[in-house]
Amino acid sequence: MKIGGRVNGMKRLLLPAFLLPLVMSQCSCPTDYREVVQPEIKHAADVATLTPCQIEHYGTTLLAHSNDIEITRALLAAGAKPDGKLIVKGMSHNGTALLNATEPAVIKELLQAGASSDMIGGADSRSPLCHACENGHNAKLKLLLDAGADPNQVDSRGTPPLCLAAEDMNAQGCRLLLAHGAKPDLAREEDATAPLLCAMKAEGAPGAHTEAKFAVAQVLLRAGADPQQADAEGCTPLHLAPPELIPMLTAAGADVNARDMKGRTPLFYCNSPQQAEVLLRSGAELNALDQFGNTPFDMVQNAQVKSYLLIRGASSGHAL
Repeated sequence: MKIGGRVNGMKRLLLPAFLLPLVMSQCSCPTDYREVVQPEIKHAADVATLTPCQIEHYGTTLLAHSNDIEITRALLAAGAKPDGKLIVKGMSHNGTALLNATEPAVIKELLQAGASSDMIGGADSRSPLCHACENGHNAKLKLLLDAGADPNQVDSRGTPPLCLAAEDMNAQGCRLLLAHGAKPDLAREEDATAPLLCAMKAEGAPGAHTEAKFAVAQVLLRAGADPQQADAEGCTPLHLAPPELIPMLTAAGADVNARDMKGRTPLFYCNSPQQAEVLLRSGAELNALDQFGNTPFDMVQNAQVKSYLLIRGASSGHAL
C-alpha cells in the first residue's frame, strides 16, 4: 500500500483515516485541511470522542453545522470556539458558527458564549445578519438585532442587510431592520441600488410575487424611503414597478416621467397593457423621446403594449 508522497520536494506520510486521531493528538495543525478527516457528530455523546486537536481544527465548523442545542452545549464545554475557522470543501475561512445557525436556542447559546453577531466570514463573506436576511430567517434576525448586530453593516460585496431582505421580498424582515435603525435608502455599493429598487428588481413566483412587493414597498415608504432614488444606470422604482404599485409610488412622490441614463421614462419599459394604462393615467408622456430619438412605441417589446400605445395615439420617434 502506497503511504508516501512528495510535497514541495519533501516526503509526506499519508496515513489511513483510522490513524489520524492518533496523529492529531500530537497536533501539527496542518494548513491544508484536506489532510485532516472532519469528525462526524450525530449526538452530544459523540463529542467526548474528539481529541483536543479535532476540537481545535473543527470546533467552529462543528458548531456551525450542528444546529442542535445539546451538541452545541457539549462542543462549547469541550472548548470549541464559536468564532474561528470554518472549513468548507477543505478550505479554511474566518467565520462564526452564527452564520449557519437557525435554531433560536442554538443562536442564544452561541451569543452567550461570545459569538460575534457582526463578524463577516465564511465562504461567501457574509455576516450572520446578512445571512438571515438573505434566507428569510426572521427569528434569527430578531435575536441578532436584539443582541446588538449593526443593521447597516454591509457584506464583503457592499450589500446592506435591508437590500437583502427587500430582494427576498421579506416585509417582516424589513420591519425588524428598520425598527433597529436600518437606513431605508442605504444602497448597494456595487450598482447604487437602494432597498426599494431592490424589491422592484426581485424575481419570484407569480401571484404572491406582486403582493409581497407591495408589502415591502409599503414598509419602506412608510419608513421614509425615497421613491425617486435611482441606481447607477438611472433606473428608479417606477421603471420596474408592476401596475399595482404605480399609484402607491406616485402618491409618495415618484416622477412618472423620470429618465434613466438613456433618457427613457418608465413607459419605455412597459411589458403589459395594464402597466402602460396606469402610467398614462398617472401622467406619463406618450411620445417622450430618449437620447436616440426613440419613443416608447419604438422601444417596447410586447406586441400588446405596442397595440395599446398605438390606439392611444403613439407615434414612432422617427416619424415625429
